[in-house]
Amino acid sequence: MYKELQDKKQNALLLSLREQQDLYMAAANKKGVLKTTTRLQRQATDRYFARPVSW
Repeated sequence: MYKELQDKKQNALLLSLREQQDLYMAAANKKGVLKTTTRLQRQATDRYFARPVSW
């Protein structure tokens, strides 16, 4: 039971991190300040969180 709660908490944390990153990326996109480094970082985090790269 406790382990399940920990896993849920961890997943929620990762999700909120992911959402924050998406919001930041959207804002950066609007301002047109997106650089290749950000894209590389995004690909790295996608790999880290085992999510498909969106490009």
